[in-house]
Amino acid sequence: NTMFPYKIQTVNGVEPLYLNRYIEFISLIDKDAVFQAVCPYYVHLTNYKSRLTDLLNVKYILTTQEINENKLKLIYNRDIRIYENMKVFPRAFVVPEAVVIKEKEEILRHLSSNDFRPDRYVILEEEPKVKHSRRLPLFETSKVNPAPRKTTDASLWCGVNITKYLPHSVSIEADLSDAGFLVLSDSYYPGWKVYVNGKEDKIFRTNYIMRAVYLEKGYHKVDFVYDPMSFKVGKYASFLSLILVTLFLGIHLVTRSKLR
Repeated sequence: NTMFPYKIQTVNGVEPLYLNRYIEFISLIDKDAVFQAVCPYYVHLTNYKSRLTDLLNVKYILTTQEINENKLKLIYNRDIRIYENMKVFPRAFVVPEAVVIKEKEEILRHLSSNDFRPDRYVILEEEPKVKHSRRLPLFETSKVNPAPRKTTDASLWCGVNITKYLPHSVSIEADLSDAGFLVLSDSYYPGWKVYVNGKEDKIFRTNYIMRAVYLEKGYHKVDFVYDPMSFKVGKYASFLSLILVTLFLGIHLVTRSKLR
């Protein structure tokens, strides 16, 4: 937890907080990541070459070894070496298309294949009921990728800016020149809600572990808020318990006073 006070995040995590899907995703990058760690409650990810490592928003690699890799730039070299990943995906970005794959094994297979293009499309697990989406033929090398646009770099046709990032809420401003899916590379988890321009919208589980929301062309203010029903139930139950305890103490004091 030494990086926690500095708000530095890591893909390693701690085992009590691991989601099963996250472990499966990590295993696509490095199949021994969970088993080769020196600590039994720690993921030791070493495959910096994987495109999925870029997708996880891994911007810096810390190591004692010298690495010769085109996408890594050495930015610090003393007791340890720090490399910057020049192909890292932003925490939030937009892609123009979607592919629907409902079977778990097929999703994992496609994620680990060379055909996967996370800069071009998202993998969804259900048909999105949106106007501009379309289902694409799956696992045909010549067809699985969406038809090319003027550019394959989403950052050139949209502007995405994270204006607030807190443990229970994330605010994003997005300005799109065409409709697309806004991807937040944080974990998909029940209890998260999304509001687009103040109206609640649907969060899609995307790329097996991440979140996405469909946006029409134009400027949007997107707010992800963690607001689970369990929290509401706990809050109201605690409030009711406080009232009952206060009422009980009041009756007890009045009764003792009358007895005296």
